[in-house]
Amino acid sequence: MGICCPAQAILDRFDSQCDCNCMKIQCRVAATIQKIQKFVRVSPKEFKDFRFGSNGVNPSENTARFASSGEEFDFVIVGAGSAGATLATRLSEDPAVSGLLLEAGKAGRKPEVHIPAAFSALFRSELDWDYNTVAQPSLENRSIYWPRGKMLGGSSSINAMMWVRGFASDYQSWGAAAGSAWSWQSLLPYFRRIENIEDSTNPDHGSSGPMIVEAQRSPRSHTETFLEAAQEIGFSLAPHNTDAPEGFNKTMVNQHHGSRFSVADAYLKPAKNRANLSIRTQCHATKVIIEGQRATGVEYYDGGLKTVRARREVILSGGTINAPQLLMLSGIGPAAELKTHGIESIVDAPEVGKNLYDHLLS
Repeated sequence: MGICCPAQAILDRFDSQCDCNCMKIQCRVAATIQKIQKFVRVSPKEFKDFRFGSNGVNPSENTARFASSGEEFDFVIVGAGSAGATLATRLSEDPAVSGLLLEAGKAGRKPEVHIPAAFSALFRSELDWDYNTVAQPSLENRSIYWPRGKMLGGSSSINAMMWVRGFASDYQSWGAAAGSAWSWQSLLPYFRRIENIEDSTNPDHGSSGPMIVEAQRSPRSHTETFLEAAQEIGFSLAPHNTDAPEGFNKTMVNQHHGSRFSVADAYLKPAKNRANLSIRTQCHATKVIIEGQRATGVEYYDGGLKTVRARREVILSGGTINAPQLLMLSGIGPAAELKTHGIESIVDAPEVGKNLYDHLLS
């Protein structure tokens, strides 16, 4: 079963980047594979409170029709975070293509989502997957809290809104390992294309993309003091998000007029009424349906188990934890480990769910 595609094809779909950072997380099947009643931690009533319908269809009517009709779409995308939301919007630009975007979380309508100073109030809430790492030997066996967004826009709707690219040297190492399509020079046009920075004259930045990026409106006074101290000891003020190897500056933020501007704002809102795109929240994917060597659909929970078929592709964008979990629940992962949980191995892929590193603060 082929689950990889050329770098250029990925970039053409996303026109953006998908951020994944580094502390070691051991994502083991034993910690993630649970009965549906355990990993879907909301009541049936809560599942019904919101759903985007398409074509002006009443959400409850849309759900009833879907449950009984065995719908098919060209593409079924699991996860409406930074990657999934972008991809659903880009694919549905073609009116001849139909797509379904499934999101386990809610729409994210709480006021705290939009108030920059209140972002930490979203942590450990219903809009957060509320992950904790296994004990970390290098941190005196402490477990570290690891927030991940559980709503439209994913972690772009829960994070601290800092708009920061990686070092150019990081992308150069990607290019050396995976081909020139992943180098800094190849990715830069996509960085520019996603950005909308008003009055930007820097050639490394964009000014007409969907993602609004601004300077901080009211940086703290000690930020300026810190920057002055950095210059006194020989560091420079580096331009924002360029190929400068080192330096300091205030971070830019994905905000608009003092409010968070998430990937859901940038991509899903303009696309949500397209006739060929259905966006459904509180639909928790439980399994990829595989027939022969091909993924043909998705099983998910929405007050009960349902299935949907994909004529062309099933695309997993569930994030660093949930995507490998779903693969393992579907029989793609370490065969011996799956066997201990009564899951038939379809593809023995020992690296699924392993080798994740993240920063302490990410």
